[in-house]
Amino acid sequence: MRDRRVMLLWAAFALTATVSTVLVLQRPDHLSDLHIYYGALTDLRAGRSLYGYVAENGGPFTYPPFAALVLAPVTVVPEAVVGAVWLLLTVAAVAAIAVPVGGVLAAEPTRRPLAMAAVAAVLMLSAPVQSNLRFGQVSIFIVLLALLDGMGVVPTRWRGVLVGVAAAIKLTPLLFVAYFLASGRYRDAARAVAAFLACAAVAAAVLPAESWTYWTGTVAQTSRIGDLASLGNQSLHGMLLRIGVDPASLPVVWAALAGVVCAAALLRARQLTVHGRPGHADARTLGAGALCLAGFGGVTVAATRPRRRTTAGRAWLRVGVATAATLAFFAVQPLPAGADPTFKAYTLSDVANPRYFFVCRGVAECAAYGGDEPVTFGTAVERTKVRVNGVVSAQVARLEYYSAPGGMPRVIPLLAAYPGSRTFSFRSATMTHGRLVAYAANGQPIATYDDELAAAFRGQR
Repeated sequence: MRDRRVMLLWAAFALTATVSTVLVLQRPDHLSDLHIYYGALTDLRAGRSLYGYVAENGGPFTYPPFAALVLAPVTVVPEAVVGAVWLLLTVAAVAAIAVPVGGVLAAEPTRRPLAMAAVAAVLMLSAPVQSNLRFGQVSIFIVLLALLDGMGVVPTRWRGVLVGVAAAIKLTPLLFVAYFLASGRYRDAARAVAAFLACAAVAAAVLPAESWTYWTGTVAQTSRIGDLASLGNQSLHGMLLRIGVDPASLPVVWAALAGVVCAAALLRARQLTVHGRPGHADARTLGAGALCLAGFGGVTVAATRPRRRTTAGRAWLRVGVATAATLAFFAVQPLPAGADPTFKAYTLSDVANPRYFFVCRGVAECAAYGGDEPVTFGTAVERTKVRVNGVVSAQVARLEYYSAPGGMPRVIPLLAAYPGSRTFSFRSATMTHGRLVAYAANGQPIATYDDELAAAFRGQR
């Protein structure tokens, strides 16, 4: 007889996947990353540069050239068809990831189906999966390849190959080479490196110009992947950028923290591998997340109350209430000061972006702005962000933007985009609490724009 709990969990997974997909398709910016893949590969087929492509939202193609070979078939069908298939494959990949993870979490073989279904349902609700669905990202498939290889699901003689192929598509899985070495899996590490180099060599033979462009320059341009200080970047580097660590000391602080984290993680990974439990590092993380979500108080009550049916029911009711209250509390909280997930200050290389300027474009138009006013700007409101573009006069030496009260200032680059004028452009989630401050060469503020920003935002909503 089938376990009803397993069926209910898979039904919850299917329902969540369906609702999420419908909501994604209703967004005007849905599958924006997939759109970049499609557009860049279409340009490549037409003989244009893969890394010269820029989408309407300013996004370029950021992956190694081997990724272009793997993704090339998507251009043979209409983009709408690609989007539908991509969403289905993303959901399937989530279910596939839940199989080995659930198998590790289950203490007994008979509980594995329940654990797999539970993991699938939880993963479908998680922020990374929802992000992959919304943007149409390739990351979920990279995770699946690395997970199957890292947890030893593939046959012994092929272990490491999937990690190498995944790294040739997106460089992040190269970290698994360090994991293999720390775990004593030297042959797996060697196969991963060999597979990575082989894929890169194939790409170099098929796409020599793109390979040269990527490996000699594009690979080091971290700004191509977006604003590293955005709230979506949950790495140590992103955290240090958001709290305002001095740029001169940032590399040292980051290297020290990353070294400690990597050393501890690799040491623990080696210990788990020696004891035949390579996947249990993830189990503790999932357990801690579930505990935080439910609330320590509710779990304590549920665990310490007598095992009577009515009391246990009330205890778990308290857990549910605590969970709902916690989620509601964080849902209504505003973003922390300075935590703006959409913020980006544009640089000189972004001037060609069609969304960069609407105040002025070209020498003649920009020369008409400025005058006695320190800053002349305009705003454009979109569904998920607001863009500010403008021109500064000669008396302005520095321009800063505060996205929230008490937040760290963000320096806005002043660009010599056109002779005789200096321009600027940035985007932010909202201008309701925004404040733009212009400083003279002596460091004194000479103009502040806050009410004007809020009024412009309200007037164009």
